[in-house]
Amino acid sequence: VPDQFQDRQEDADGDGLGDVCDPAITVSSLADPGDAVCNSNGCTLREALALTNSGFPTTIIDFSVTGTITLNGTELSITQPVTINGPGA
Repeated sequence: VPDQFQDRQEDADGDGLGDVCDPAITVSSLADPGDAVCNSNGCTLREALALTNSGFPTTIIDFSVTGTITLNGTELSITQPVTINGPGA
């Protein structure tokens, strides 16, 4: 695992795979902007996009929550290819 991802080795979805090995980043919070870390305490859409933009090896974002995300921070930035799957996709 690249050193830059060592601090992200939590298992936020509890599947037994470290987050770096998961095929998708799961958004589990409707908050914005969040605490800048995707972990077991939650992962916002902004945080998930920041991970994919940073070169995180996952390029799929899924959602475990439904509802409206009201963007309170700056504009969302997408600088790397990413697939975003809404609930039920």
